[in-house]
Amino acid sequence: MAKIYLKNIPLSTITNNLQCFSKFCKNQYTYIRICSKEDGTIFIINDKNLIYFLEVQDELIKHKNITNVKYGNIDLLVDYNLEIKIPVLSQLPVDYSVDIITRREYYFNKIKLVVDGIYEKKTNNINTCDFKKKNLLDDMVKTFVPIDYYLEYIDNDKNSTKDNKDNKYKDKQIDFTSPFVKEELNGFLLHLI
Repeated sequence: MAKIYLKNIPLSTITNNLQCFSKFCKNQYTYIRICSKEDGTIFIINDKNLIYFLEVQDELIKHKNITNVKYGNIDLLVDYNLEIKIPVLSQLPVDYSVDIITRREYYFNKIKLVVDGIYEKKTNNINTCDFKKKNLLDDMVKTFVPIDYYLEYIDNDKNSTKDNKDNKYKDKQIDFTSPFVKEELNGFLLHLI
């Protein structure tokens, strides 16, 4: 599925609206992302403990599949690269970094907002003079902190996308001039106002 990034809309705008979006959240799951410090290969461990690595595409192919689109006052960066997951049957890298990522998916008709984030522990207001509290962990609250977001256009309509048969790494093209796509995208953008 093509990823649509809103270049003019900062992550903080999405973060500030997450509470309002809660009724649209239809899916949430956690996965582990392992990044090799040696060569940058990314491994994913999903909720079923299956390990995949994301196929690294030739940089030339990767950049050909990314398009800039002007949509009114908003600059879109559309990434048509397909995420190809290959099961890992051998060992993981020796030198790596690990992130536990929670992905939330919000559905606005045919627009899906995907927000990746981490949970951080933050303290409530702790009165240091209150010696009655035996366990300060009771005052720790886990807070969802978004680190990335993008949109996906969920297509069931042949009028709004075009198949791409010449590139196995490229997803269907989205026709941003289509009235169907415009209506869905405008509907989502109204939620940000």
